[in-house]
Amino acid sequence: MARVLGDKKHTLIRRWPLGTVAVHPHPAPKLFAAALLFVIAMTVPFMPLRVIAGALSVGVLVWSALGRRRSRVLASLVATPRGLYREDDVSAVLLCEWGIPFGVSWLIGKDAMLAFTTTREVRCVRVRLVGASMNAIEQVKRAGSPMSDAGFEVLSESASLDADDALEVVRYCEQISPRSSARVLASGLRGERVLLDGTSLVVRSGGGEVNDRSFDLLMPLEWRSSTFHEVGGASAMLFSALAVKQQGAEVVFVSPVQGELRGPYDGPPSRESRVAIDALLLSPIRRALARAPRIRRSSPSAPRGPREQTA
Repeated sequence: MARVLGDKKHTLIRRWPLGTVAVHPHPAPKLFAAALLFVIAMTVPFMPLRVIAGALSVGVLVWSALGRRRSRVLASLVATPRGLYREDDVSAVLLCEWGIPFGVSWLIGKDAMLAFTTTREVRCVRVRLVGASMNAIEQVKRAGSPMSDAGFEVLSESASLDADDALEVVRYCEQISPRSSARVLASGLRGERVLLDGTSLVVRSGGGEVNDRSFDLLMPLEWRSSTFHEVGGASAMLFSALAVKQQGAEVVFVSPVQGELRGPYDGPPSRESRVAIDALLLSPIRRALARAPRIRRSSPSAPRGPREQTA
């Protein structure tokens, strides 16, 4: 297994296994011993020795058939003084680094997933709900944002973390970086930096502070999910859009549609308002917006009939 442990900065603090595989002991040595004892039992003239050798031969065969199976860890999450790694036989990947802002988000679909977000990238770890306690499943569902099954396809064959261990990992991250489970970080294709931190949503533009957009999630705002087509040449792509408006500030997060979670169809938003982000992050941002006070647009009153006017 690849090791992140090389110096004091990488000293192991905690380890959580990402699935195990049964390891069967190689039967060749035991079979050789059984064959040797059988030969002795057939050739030794002294009958008591033949009986003993025969019994030992049968015992070795039974031992080989019922040999104890061992388990080998496929991969692990490893906490070190530097950060949290995903470690397997091939590599050790840094998921988040202590001291640098990061977020941890729960995503729920046909399975569960932990998404570790930084301004550079999104790293995901599958979480295994099968066999988990009801209490653990309820906690994961309460904290999770809905995700289409298509979003889990890339991790369908990867090793998974036990649900109880995953909850412990999130608590561990919260101890080191408070409110990391309420934080989402993302990068736009044009260099934008997106930070959702509890009750604030900030989009920093690559063009300077004058173009930054801030949203206070404790104050009323407007938001809407939709779907639109973008035509380019002879092809068209379907995109998800999440529009947010508050006191003159406006942003529309866009990403290619994944799976069946789609909003109503609408026209394409203006290119100036768009921020293209990873599709996995639309759901936790939408979940945070759903908890904010929302501006209600009242519809025009229907004209009253003659009886209503004279009443």
